[in-house]
Amino acid sequence: MPQSLIPQLEEQTAGQSKNEFLFRAKRGGYIHDHSWRTRIWYPSVRNAGMEGEGVNIHSLRHTYASIAIACGADVKTLQKQLGHATASITLDVYAGLWPERLNEVADAVDQMRLKAIDAGKTSETAAVA
Repeated sequence: MPQSLIPQLEEQTAGQSKNEFLFRAKRGGYIHDHSWRTRIWYPSVRNAGMEGEGVNIHSLRHTYASIAIACGADVKTLQKQLGHATASITLDVYAGLWPERLNEVADAVDQMRLKAIDAGKTSETAAVA
């Protein structure tokens, strides 16, 4: 959960027991899926000008995953956040969103190799002195 939401959620839940719903129907209790889609989701999609574009609630999940990957999320972290049983499920669904980093990884490995060579030269010089 983003840290920025914690103060707002704490304010919203002040005085509630831990067993109460965080998001409730108008009269309390749980929100029925159909009611939520009809009253909240469909009007929101319409107001955003995205009606008819195949946008559904699962689109939010995919958008989150796409943004997380673009921000550098690794497979295991995203797997846990999305609740996938295995990292392979996450990869099967989202692998195409990870950018190809062949040159970046090759350069990073080469930098480590060069540092190791330099460290070896430094220790050889110290041993001779």
